[in-house]
This record gives sequence, structure tokens and C-alpha cells, in this order.
Amino acid sequence: MEAYILHPFLHPKPSKPWFKTACSCTLHEKEFAYKWYLSLLSPEYHALYISARNHTKSILQFAKHSFINRKCQNLSNSNSQKHLQ
Repeated sequence: MEAYILHPFLHPKPSKPWFKTACSCTLHEKEFAYKWYLSLLSPEYHALYISARNHTKSILQFAKHSFINRKCQNLSNSNSQKHLQ
């Protein structure tokens, strides 16, 4: 049987420009699922925690990528406007 290695929760700073309300909500949901899993130590709650952890990871990645894409688009638009002048 594989041992489950606990990873500490690393919270991005809410002052980050890509950090939105959805990021905060999903982090709280993950922590809530983890606390339930620790209190009951059942396979069902472990599965719920893993699902919440994966969902949180995807939400954070989406928020970061969306922010970067918007910045790149803004830079691209500003550069093309300079060339037109």
C-alpha cells in the first residue's frame, strides 16, 4: 500500500492580479474537504479531497493562463497601434 504524503497548503497572495474570487473560493473548499478527510479518515472523504484538490489546481492554472493571455493580447494590441502611427 502506498503511503499518502501530506503536502502543505500554499496559498497564493490575494494581492496577485490573477487571483480572483473563484480562486479564493476553491481554496476554501479544498481546505474544508481536507479537514473533513482528516476528521473521518474514510476513503470516500479522501476521494472528495483529491477531487477538490484537482479542481483547485485547474481553477488556479486557468486564472493564471487567462491573466497571461490578456496581458499578451494587450501588449500585442498596443504594439500594433504604434506601428500604424
